[in-house]
Amino acid sequence: MEGIPELPDRPAFGHLQLVPNVDARFGSASHYVRVLTYDPEAEEFITLLLTEADMRTQEHRRSMNPEECIEPGPMDKLKARV
Repeated sequence: MEGIPELPDRPAFGHLQLVPNVDARFGSASHYVRVLTYDPEAEEFITLLLTEADMRTQEHRRSMNPEECIEPGPMDKLKARV
């Protein structure tokens, strides 16, 4: 797919990955931002599929609520380099 780089099938936990919408219907997004998350209360992994509009909404929400954002710690920064 044009514009989407070749990436591994399984990105590192918590890393965003641009993936094509394999079975896109009319009017659907041609691609998604995919991220694997973990819900400790449900004790399960959850894959999130976000559209560009979802990402813009989240960016706006972060800018309006900076007090709710998490600053990465040293271990987060180290893990992100993997």
